[in-house]
Order: sequence, then structure tokens, then C-alpha cells
Amino acid sequence: MRSLQGFRKHLLGTVLSVEMQTGTRLVLFFCLAALVTASALPSGPRVADCASYSLPICTREHIPVCGDDGKDYSNECMLCLWNYEQSLSVAVAKAGEC
Repeated sequence: MRSLQGFRKHLLGTVLSVEMQTGTRLVLFFCLAALVTASALPSGPRVADCASYSLPICTREHIPVCGDDGKDYSNECMLCLWNYEQSLSVAVAKAGEC
């Protein structure tokens, strides 16, 4: 009877140890994934890709961007058009509205 109880304790200890190792690995994996994701995100405004547009012609697509001047533009082309017309260099602070 004692050997059966000892075996159960040993088995339970082994199972818990494996579960803890798996849990630790999962936590480490998610921490690493969060660090990689954070390092891949841009750290500030980016220069608009104005060379890809045929200024002064822009489409009417509504894909808003927020300029680093705090203004909303209906799309990146419109931000480029604003820069072109005003001789400015407003960058894209983020995708979406400010």
C-alpha cells in the first residue's frame, strides 16, 4: 500500500513539474512575443510616401491618417497634396484619425 502511495506522489510531482515547465515556457514565449512586437512598431512619425502618388491628383478613398501637425487627412495622398501646396513636410503620425 505504501509503495502505491509513494508512486502516486511521485507521479503527481512529475505531472505538476511538467505542467509548471509548460506554464513557464508559455509565459516566456508571450513575453518574448510582446517584446518583438513592441520593437517592430514605429517609434514616431513616418515620412509620407508621396512619390507613390500622382500629385496633384488624389483618389477619394477614406483611409484617414493623422499628421504630425495634429490634423486629420482623408488619406495619405491628401496629406502629400497639403505638403505640396503649402511647401510643408507634415509626416504621418499614425494611421487613423488623430
